Amino acid sequence: MTYKCKKCEMEFNTEKALKAHQKVHQEKPKRTPKTKKAEPGQTNKKGERVGQDGTALLWPDGKSKTFKSYLKRMRQSHPEIKEGDKLPAKEVRKLLKHSKKLQTAIKGAKLEVMDVKEMNNGMTRYRLENNKICVMWSEGLAFANNKKSKFKSSHFITHPMIVTKK
Repeated sequence: MTYKCKKCEMEFNTEKALKAHQKVHQEKPKRTPKTKKAEPGQTNKKGERVGQDGTALLWPDGKSKTFKSYLKRMRQSHPEIKEGDKLPAKEVRKLLKHSKKLQTAIKGAKLEVMDVKEMNNGMTRYRLENNKICVMWSEGLAFANNKKSKFKSSHFITHPMIVTKK
């Protein structure tokens, strides 16, 4: 007795051979490549931080999606200020334009430079104050001592700490 395939009309001597042949005609599910999705708080393949919904988050300047583009938006040198200088709010906003939070926190009054301190790691700490607000930040070559860092020649400005007084 011979067994015949209904799709291609091939003939087989055993039922087992026919069943083995019919597997050729079955449609195989398409393989989808397994890609690791970045978890919230991590960076994806493009270097963008990922949020809870899986989309890229913006850095504090409100425009940059990657750390590299965030660094490019920062000033590349220290500001020309010294202790005792009084800076109008407009100039302070310009100094720290990469911080969207600071832009709204500073209201019209002049800020006095209270402290400019060189630290051991090559960074410089700044403190500006008036009777309502105190703004502190550090800047300099933060990654200079790290041999593996791609950013060791980049001037980095930390997030400004804003303290309101009563």
